[in-house]
Amino acid sequence: MNVACGPLFFLSPARAEEVRGQALYVAVAGENAIALVDLATKTVEKFPIEGAKEPHAVALSPDRKTIYVGNAADGKVVVVDAATKKTLKVVEGAHSLCGMTWSHDKQTLYLTDMKDGRIYQFNPASRQVMGSIPVAERLCGLDFSPDRKKAFIGNMIAGGQVVVLDWESKAVVEKIPVGTMPHHVGVTPDGKSLYVSVGGEGVVAKIDLKTGKIVEKIRTGGDPHAVLIAPDGRTGYVTVRGKPQAKDSSIFVLDLDSGKIVDQISGIGPRACDVIFAR
Repeated sequence: MNVACGPLFFLSPARAEEVRGQALYVAVAGENAIALVDLATKTVEKFPIEGAKEPHAVALSPDRKTIYVGNAADGKVVVVDAATKKTLKVVEGAHSLCGMTWSHDKQTLYLTDMKDGRIYQFNPASRQVMGSIPVAERLCGLDFSPDRKKAFIGNMIAGGQVVVLDWESKAVVEKIPVGTMPHHVGVTPDGKSLYVSVGGEGVVAKIDLKTGKIVEKIRTGGDPHAVLIAPDGRTGYVTVRGKPQAKDSSIFVLDLDSGKIVDQISGIGPRACDVIFAR
């Protein structure tokens, strides 16, 4: 297993072209806000969200007109107009949300709960929570294999693990130990690797999904929380709490080919959580 140390903040001309025009939404729990991060200019714009209480999860509708925010404090889903950043509705149904992931057909949002260990099913059309699936103990981020046959979920129990579900049966088929306080996970587009933010150890762990073993750890320091993998599978974006200082957070940009940190955008705000593409 390799342990890569950083940071080495250098973005190649090719990578710089890739991020041009791209932006991220970040849930900022410490400010009850959503941050919009421009990757090219590294500017951060924040929007306080009415009804947000320690927002940990965020998702964007396929037409990019609606933002969904998941609260850790009360388990509610806040429905937000993406253009105006005004709250449209606050929906009850869960307990303490940590992650949101779209179904393959984009008709359902799967909400992971870190209090009761269930996956809740949210219907964006009716704006209702329709049911839940019992899984494990303290669930955080969820991602699917490219064929949607398996789901991988960070489980923040003592010791820490990634829970693997057979998605058709919803049965737990594997538990991969990863270290203290795993949060979010990200599967590469080729389905070969899984990246896990291990907050209690200040690293992002890379798992070979063929063997189920950790093969690399990228040291970020601080408390890495969410992991977002670019569609080309070459770049990762990680929210890291406590960097560059205790009351701030940063986006660390990872070159997944080399396992190195290639950029850092600070000023996200206290206790940054989930991160998604905004465009």
